[in-house]
Amino acid sequence: MQQYQMTGGKDGGGGAGAGAGAVNGGAIGGAIGSALGLGNPSNSGSANNGSAAASEWMSSTHWQQQMQMAQLSRQTANSPHSYARSAAVASRTASGQNPIPLTVTELAVQLVQQNQNQTQAAKNAAAGGNAVVGRPAGGMLNPHQRKEQLEEERQRRINEDINKQFWTAIDLSGQGLTNMTPKLFNYNFLQKLYLNHNKLTSLPASVTKLGQLKVLDLSDNLLTDLPAEIGLMYTLRYLFLFDNKLQELPYALGTLFQLEVLGLDGNPLSDHTREIMAKEGTRGVIIDLRERAPVTIESPPREWLLFEEDKNNSKPRKDERTPQQLQQSRDNKDKSNSKDDKKDGSSSANESDSSSVAGTSASSVTTTTNTSANSAVSNGPPSQSDFSIMSYNTLCDRMATPQLYAYTPSWALGWNYRKERLLEEIVSIGTDIICLQEVDKISYDDLWVPKLSKLGYTALHWPKGRARTMPESEAKKVDGCAMFYKHEKIKLIERHNIDYNLLALRKDDFKKTADIYNRVMNKDNIAMINVFEQVQTGRLMIVANTHLHWDPAFKDVKLVQVALLLEELEKVVDKYTSNSTPEGAKYPKLTDGKNIPLVVCGDYNSTTDSAVYQLFAQGKIEGTHEDLEGRVYGKITDEGTTHKLGLKSAYSEIGELPFTNYTPNFVEVIDYIWYSTNSLSVGGLLGQIDPEYTKHFVAFPNPHHPSDHIPLAAQFNFKKVKDAPPKHTSTPNFGNTSYGSSRKT
Repeated sequence: MQQYQMTGGKDGGGGAGAGAGAVNGGAIGGAIGSALGLGNPSNSGSANNGSAAASEWMSSTHWQQQMQMAQLSRQTANSPHSYARSAAVASRTASGQNPIPLTVTELAVQLVQQNQNQTQAAKNAAAGGNAVVGRPAGGMLNPHQRKEQLEEERQRRINEDINKQFWTAIDLSGQGLTNMTPKLFNYNFLQKLYLNHNKLTSLPASVTKLGQLKVLDLSDNLLTDLPAEIGLMYTLRYLFLFDNKLQELPYALGTLFQLEVLGLDGNPLSDHTREIMAKEGTRGVIIDLRERAPVTIESPPREWLLFEEDKNNSKPRKDERTPQQLQQSRDNKDKSNSKDDKKDGSSSANESDSSSVAGTSASSVTTTTNTSANSAVSNGPPSQSDFSIMSYNTLCDRMATPQLYAYTPSWALGWNYRKERLLEEIVSIGTDIICLQEVDKISYDDLWVPKLSKLGYTALHWPKGRARTMPESEAKKVDGCAMFYKHEKIKLIERHNIDYNLLALRKDDFKKTADIYNRVMNKDNIAMINVFEQVQTGRLMIVANTHLHWDPAFKDVKLVQVALLLEELEKVVDKYTSNSTPEGAKYPKLTDGKNIPLVVCGDYNSTTDSAVYQLFAQGKIEGTHEDLEGRVYGKITDEGTTHKLGLKSAYSEIGELPFTNYTPNFVEVIDYIWYSTNSLSVGGLLGQIDPEYTKHFVAFPNPHHPSDHIPLAAQFNFKKVKDAPPKHTSTPNFGNTSYGSSRKT
């Protein structure tokens, strides 16, 4: 039941009724117009109705609907609080009595439904089927209506049960208002706001504070323009602007991707806008504005936050040295420590000089303190660190559909545009190691390998599991993880590719649980674990890259996937610290796994309050954690799970970023770079997106940011490894040394 708040009238307004019955097929101008007493739609008072062109667009279905809604709106011009009064009447009218007159909003909802029915009927006819037009028998709602009803019910429960807010609409129609109090826009729970039939000359930009608003009626005012900020009100479904003085619409309206009805009749609009509305309706106008919108705002470059090494403090401090001092200090450190580090945990290393590798130039530091701006060229991060790494979900082309990203102009969503922006962004950051998610084989072969190999990178790729069951032509469209490393600075020692579902199947305690088969086995997420050696120092380092399952309803699956990943990482670490493996024999001074530098990048689809984050950060999770509630996963749910890798999120050094994933209904941190604190320290981090910039956009991708995620980048320094007694010399076991086959099943 919809409740209203009225100001300036006697009636308080009760619950809203459902309005008149659904409109079923037929000529819109006839059945609806006759029932409402609207007469001939051509007499609605629209401008320019004498010209031949005007006659053509006025006869269109879309414009007839415009005129019908506008005429109904005009009928309430002398009836203050018309919406609230209608709701009050509906609440007192028993079912089966005379139909209640429609409000403009109710008429708009029915017109939208009729258009959808007719579209579906046309599709069915083209397919040789039978169309079902109108409301289903028995009063059942169709899926579209049901979805809206469920969403309204969900929001109502939030308002009532959590916010204790029992009304979500305000009717200020017909009050002769010339301006609005700013306090009105503090009611951020509002879903419907009626300001029609007043004398408003402008709409304050602060209207965007109404983040739940679905209906806004501004008809019959004196508006000559709309604020660009209205484009941020992406929750709007119905926006009525009948009978104002609007000549042009702001391009920002193009981001209102959920708008069902835009009421424009009675405005001196351009012929272009009228023709688009007549031919393609509201969706056509919105798309036209979105596609034609100029790019007027630039995205400020992200700054590098550099930290001073502090061996007596676990937290890094801002480094106040100048770029020249940083470079000189780094050069001195390399010269003095290269010989000592050379044998620090390794038996041999290549002596290649890495000083000329792109990505180590101090010229990219453009400030005199601790930050620098990215440029459009491959300058890379400030080179005061031992190595740098990036994690970035690039948004696979196949997933960047207009349906999912309807707020993005088609030209900015297309792969031809996005791939150039992605490449420019990644090259500009220029880290030594690049970990990408959502990279399919097509883009890997055609874009990433050719382009990045020219910059000195070697490439690795592992697609999701379904690719291994498909023909090659289809498999190359499946996304996966990719890793690129600068071979002048880093060399690959070994690689391991992980399919989480297959790995789970090999665990004895998992084989007996139904949840493994019903929830884990049908998810084909993957990970890469690569062991590297730094060329200059011979230091061993392990880098992992993963992409966990996306669905919030499967938090348990994500936790299982992470538990499997951490277990595999521990096995790799154990190989290099063992005295009975060839790997351990090659690195005799690595006696403690905590001394092996470890970095784990990825899109974890898990927020900072999740079990996934807790397991990484705290090293353990109880089997009773709420993310595992009601599930059975053997030891994980019986005893919990732990790891001994000593990991920390690199960005927790400064507090996690405001977001790493930016979409209309989800602005959260779900991407992380984890590192081993015993062997690495953070030297620098790529900072956040400028908050002032994001205020102008509903979400990413946009013309400046080609993915719905943002890249993370960190610089790390190796911590000095204390001398340890060599491993016990024993007869090595040179039996089956294959990592994959030696694992217990």
